[in-house]
Amino acid sequence: MSPQNPQLLYFLALAAIPVILHFLLRAKPKKLLFPALRLIQMQRRANRRRMRLRHLLLLLLRMAVIALIVIGLARPTVPSANYTPSISEIVTTLVILAAAAGGYWAMLRFWRRKQLPDYELAQRRSFLRGGVAVGTLVLFLLLVVWPFQRRISAAISQPTIQQAENLPVAAVFLFDTSLSMDFKYENKTRLERAAEIATQHLNNLPASSRIAISDTASNEPIHFSPDRAIAQTQIQELKSSAISAAINDRIRAVVDLQVDDISRGQGAVADGEKFEDQFVRELYIFTDLSQHAWQPEGARLLQNELERLAALGVYLIDVGVEEPSNTSLTDLRLSSQTVPQGGVVTVDAAVTGTGTGSGAKTVGISIQGPAGEMIDQGSSDVQVDQIATRVRFPLSGLTGPVVQGEVRLETDDSLSFDDAISFTIEVQPPKQVLIVSDNYATKANFFRTALSPEELELSGDSPYRTKVIDSAQFAAEDLSRFDVVCWLDVGQPGFADWRALQRFLEAGGGAILFLGPNVNQASYLDETAQAILPADLLANRPFREDEQFDLRNLTHPLLRAFAEWDTSELASVNVARHWRTKPADDATVIVPYTDANETAAIIERTVGQGRIIMITTPFDRSEWSNLVTSVNVAVVLSDQLAQYVSRHDDERYNYTAGQIPVIKLSDEFEIKQLLVRKPDRTQPGKDLPPGADEVVIDDARLLGNYRLIPRNADIDFERGFSINAVASESDLSRLGTSDLNALFGEGRYEAARDIDNLTRQVRQGRVGREIFPWVLAIMIGIFVAEHFVANYFYQTETTAAEDITRGMSSNADQPAA
Repeated sequence: MSPQNPQLLYFLALAAIPVILHFLLRAKPKKLLFPALRLIQMQRRANRRRMRLRHLLLLLLRMAVIALIVIGLARPTVPSANYTPSISEIVTTLVILAAAAGGYWAMLRFWRRKQLPDYELAQRRSFLRGGVAVGTLVLFLLLVVWPFQRRISAAISQPTIQQAENLPVAAVFLFDTSLSMDFKYENKTRLERAAEIATQHLNNLPASSRIAISDTASNEPIHFSPDRAIAQTQIQELKSSAISAAINDRIRAVVDLQVDDISRGQGAVADGEKFEDQFVRELYIFTDLSQHAWQPEGARLLQNELERLAALGVYLIDVGVEEPSNTSLTDLRLSSQTVPQGGVVTVDAAVTGTGTGSGAKTVGISIQGPAGEMIDQGSSDVQVDQIATRVRFPLSGLTGPVVQGEVRLETDDSLSFDDAISFTIEVQPPKQVLIVSDNYATKANFFRTALSPEELELSGDSPYRTKVIDSAQFAAEDLSRFDVVCWLDVGQPGFADWRALQRFLEAGGGAILFLGPNVNQASYLDETAQAILPADLLANRPFREDEQFDLRNLTHPLLRAFAEWDTSELASVNVARHWRTKPADDATVIVPYTDANETAAIIERTVGQGRIIMITTPFDRSEWSNLVTSVNVAVVLSDQLAQYVSRHDDERYNYTAGQIPVIKLSDEFEIKQLLVRKPDRTQPGKDLPPGADEVVIDDARLLGNYRLIPRNADIDFERGFSINAVASESDLSRLGTSDLNALFGEGRYEAARDIDNLTRQVRQGRVGREIFPWVLAIMIGIFVAEHFVANYFYQTETTAAEDITRGMSSNADQPAA
């Protein structure tokens, strides 16, 4: 314990005043003549012993009052630690008090039953009180105070106030710059509030202090600076970022900085000299305590890092709103990221509300016009609560090459970044599909009608352009003009056919093979065929009873449309006969049948840059299956097969913050430099190496839509992509005290919510915790006890004297025997 005014401790000598007054004003006995002297002498001896004990207790109480007044004025402090009694210490104290009270009243009741004389009962009661008090105190010291002292013994060894007050500070100000810090409350974002508190505290740091400013958006090394003006400028220039590291990681960087700085100081000390750190080491973390900014699973690692520098004071400045309200748009989904000219796309997003952000909301969708203006495409009213509600918008008649837009809340709220979500759609030419069959009039017509009806192709509204040929013409066809080749129960392909299909796949094409009754097993066992087929054909066999497609696993991209739409119709397709196969080692069974052996129904294999899919039952109206009986199944399955094997969705244009966009370039011409038009309207240039077939955008840190255009305006090329926030950024759930204790360790940090609270916490951390309120509370308790004891004792003395007098008078009035 260290007093802030040690000179006042000299006044502790005043505690001797009650002792002096006790001896000076002690009552002197008066000699009186009374009968029955023996009885009076016995009573006098008993009263003297009892009164000595009472006077001693009263004397100690009065001395304690004066001593505590002096100690309180000296404003003592103790090292910063967790002085709150634990549950076990509180329970132990209550048990001791209960045992003392129970023992006291039990002894009194026992003595009263023995009908002891009043003077003897009073004497025993006085000694009992003293014994119980001493026993209670001893037990309290042994069972409560001693464990309490051991628990805080580490804190007691901290530097005294005189050592710490004059030391400069090596402080790191670490700011949480995640997007949730843009939450606006009382006309200020949480980041602005953090900067305000940080600036005020910066001006309060001791002279010669060194300051480092860091944030979670930066991976740059942290450096100390003695110039406060530079630190203030850095604080004022802080901005939120869609890409942020976990606060745990940046704390580890801070510990490394402080440890390295101490090591440099030790290295500057001459051999044989003792090193003493000239700085108080402190870390200030400014955060809204949103859970997404931390890594709870890294708590043990964080505590280990902090143990490397036990002298580091950690101060957590909570600038968050305790009960935030927000409406957010997250989890963007597009039915397709690429569509043909005039195609249709469904855009949907999740809407979630917390607090006053719940209730009826209006969500709208718009697309960007030629001049950059946003063109409204409709709106929808939704009822929002904490459970996400999905809102869907169909977009049709899209023309390109790039369509960009956003889904937006019609009303703003306190957190703006998640009021809108951006999207990009690439508009491509229709996919070219070659349909090959032994009999065009029957089997090919089924597939062509399901995939791309003739009337849609003629009107230009179909995403596909189809051509149907006889299998005998396949080897002579120029396959480089096609994206997809579909074989429908082709019976006897030859070596030239397999070789042409192999070259097509290796170049990046996609193939679909439906097996049926016309397939000749021997033709499919050709060595070239085995190099590309997903499975070996064993035999065509009937099922004992009709089986169906097993759709328990709908995670494969081929089945995505069925997962979002309805699986019941596809699952109800009856298959009576199929080709038994043995899948290749590098093939994957996408869908099995529902039979006990889980026989393969749809199998895929990658060949070169292409994909090939085999379906072991035909796409027709035969006795093998009723696959095309349902129009919906035929249309959706044919479309999904064509999209998947053509790698329709391999090109990606919608990303979340932190992901690195990779955009493919055109094969038609070479682009040497691109302009990247960012959401803030800047468009820096990006040089491309010769022969590049893709561009990597590694500096897309802003949310919104981006455009890529050649610097050479003569080149007809345009691409785009969108960056949206990670969904967890909209989750404003806060860490509680138990969470922080689990992260840092109980008592390893101090928390504050404003500059005054922070100043108190820092002072306690540097110079110890002031215990004046405790001293004052104890003094008041002792003063009250002294007043009560004095009145009770003197009242008891008066009553006892009156009893004695009445007793003697009654004895004197009785006639002598």
